[in-house]
Amino acid sequence: MRYVPVLGKRGVLGCLWASAPENAASFEPQDYADDEHYEAGLVWRDRLRSAADRGLSPLPALTELTRLPEEGGSGRVTPSAEPMSSTLASLKK
Repeated sequence: MRYVPVLGKRGVLGCLWASAPENAASFEPQDYADDEHYEAGLVWRDRLRSAADRGLSPLPALTELTRLPEEGGSGRVTPSAEPMSSTLASLKK
């Protein structure tokens, strides 16, 4: 699995991730109880759904979405961020 951190006004909101073997992608918020993290998750999941609807597989979608600006509380990915490898279990800790 590959992921990039998503930054908000107060720090990391969560991670945008994609897995080619599992044909899956999503946003894993850092704090489910915080409204800012929750709202960011909604925006990123909508963006991922739109990418899938256009036929993008998870890793190309991740690459495309990392270039998008902050919008509607989404936070943003640092432009120079390179996707890192991890497991979903470790992102949920």
